[in-house]
Amino acid sequence: MKRCQKGFSLIELLIVVAIILIIAAIAIPNLLRARMQANEASAVSSIHSINTAELSYSSTFPAVGYAAALANLGDGGTTPCPGTSAASCYLDSVLVTGHRGDVHQGGGELDGGGAEVQFDRVRFDGCHGQQVSPSPGG
Repeated sequence: MKRCQKGFSLIELLIVVAIILIIAAIAIPNLLRARMQANEASAVSSIHSINTAELSYSSTFPAVGYAAALANLGDGGTTPCPGTSAASCYLDSVLVTGHRGDVHQGGGELDGGGAEVQFDRVRFDGCHGQQVSPSPGG
């Protein structure tokens, strides 16, 4: 007499689980690497925006020179933006606060003469937006 099989055996289920784990072990490092590259690209984009805003600010307000802080490059929380040296409207409010997902301002103020802005994994000099070196511990 034959027995009718009504499901999968334990060994078949273990083989399927093992295959899924192998695929996950291959895919997860690639996803993490892609996320790190996206975060770094976002940091590069942000520092280029800050650099462009500083150049525009210094040409608009030559008596002041470069902005003393990132807040001077934003709108100062007012609508419509006044367009003064204290609130010049060159950067959006999210970037001016110094917190944008993976990006944070390090050191407090920019002096326009080579101040560094610290990102999670990469440091850039404040004048040229060029990568200086990997951040400590990164």
